[in-house]
Amino acid sequence: MLRNIWIVILVMGLHFVLLAQNEVGFIEKKFDFGKIGAVGGRLDHSFLFVNKSTDPVSVIGLRSGCECIVGEWPSEAIAPGDSGAIEVGYFSSGRLGYFSESIQVQFKSRESVSLEISGHVIYDDAELVHLEFGQGAIYSKSQKLSLGTLYEGDTISKSILIQNQSEDTVIFDLSRSTGPNPISWFLSDKQMGPNEVQELVFKMNTSGLQPGYRMDEVELITDEKDSVKTYQLSSVIVPSPQREGASGRISLDRDSHDFGMVPEGDSVVTTFQLINTGRGDLEILRVEPNCSCIGVLLPKERLESYERLDFQVYFLTEGRRDNEYKRVALYTNDPNHPVRVISLKARVQP
Repeated sequence: MLRNIWIVILVMGLHFVLLAQNEVGFIEKKFDFGKIGAVGGRLDHSFLFVNKSTDPVSVIGLRSGCECIVGEWPSEAIAPGDSGAIEVGYFSSGRLGYFSESIQVQFKSRESVSLEISGHVIYDDAELVHLEFGQGAIYSKSQKLSLGTLYEGDTISKSILIQNQSEDTVIFDLSRSTGPNPISWFLSDKQMGPNEVQELVFKMNTSGLQPGYRMDEVELITDEKDSVKTYQLSSVIVPSPQREGASGRISLDRDSHDFGMVPEGDSVVTTFQLINTGRGDLEILRVEPNCSCIGVLLPKERLESYERLDFQVYFLTEGRRDNEYKRVALYTNDPNHPVRVISLKARVQP
């Protein structure tokens, strides 16, 4: 596959300048997919690099704060003068608007390198039926937007679709709109005609922010009677790989559990064990079940190096039927695994 990629580059007659970092030269570190259909599935791009050093280079992993990113890297060391490729995949389905995601490439005995992909996922008419949350004349799918897990120093842009569902023109006064310093926002046109659709873009820079869970609120002002439009942006900031030092490392005794057959109305519980295998403290920044039927009892939120912690996960089956698949996301300050997901399943009998 790599040979074919090089052939295409040579035939097109493109000239690239290798960007050297620690003697690993990347042909490019940023790639823009451009406009992408919302029903696009997975998009892929290859970041090519050359080992310009006199020693073999080994890639030991990739890190990203978004579950929409997948990647592959060479399994064998790259000899001096040889080339390799980092394959990055992005799942665009259901992710409308502008996006910018960073990927950290980890090398053995070398500093990591940051890559970035971006693009613009466009909507179609079918998406408009989901804009059910109204604030005056302005409707959106929700007033909440998750920015995901971000490294310190990252800059990310994400957007939501908004529509003026009134018969009058609505004007946004962005100069009077308010929000925290790390967040900025913009519209392509401050004036929205009747039934007009736009993307409201939010941009966040995490430089100087403390690691942990954040919930930021932005208030946009329009010329309507109900002039204030409130949007809540959630994010988890984790230490940058270049500055991680002695940090915590999360380890679980298992990452899934099957409750088996459970009568409807019963409550069942299982115990997981969490271990901090790092040299620094491990912080549990946030615990997020994907259903109100799941409860998590976590005795403490900070573990010292090599400390163990038992915690319980409950499943309330009232109103549930047949096969149930749930999950719990654990957000931590572990730079390698900022988000760990526990999968749960059960078969509920009436």
